Amino acid sequence: HNDTNSNSCHLAEPLVTPGTPLPPPLPNPNYSFRGRALPTNLIAFNSTEGKQRFMQALQNDCAESYFPLSQQFLNQMDPAYCGITTLVLILNALA
Repeated sequence: HNDTNSNSCHLAEPLVTPGTPLPPPLPNPNYSFRGRALPTNLIAFNSTEGKQRFMQALQNDCAESYFPLSQQFLNQMDPAYCGITTLVLILNALA
């Protein structure tokens, strides 16, 4: 389905072009009080591009799910609990 409507929540272009090779594995993370370094293939939420993408999603009414999730955000102290932390966040947002 081709939707050229500017209010569409679909991406104008795919995140990954079909046939793109996978990036090399990341080195083992260095943990610190501040967390892990963001891999270079990702966009930081607080970067200029991250803010622009978030504003575009807000303007196109594609970010409604962000607010209930962000209100339930839980920080994890141990990477082994990432799955449990994510499950709790999602279940709380659905409540």
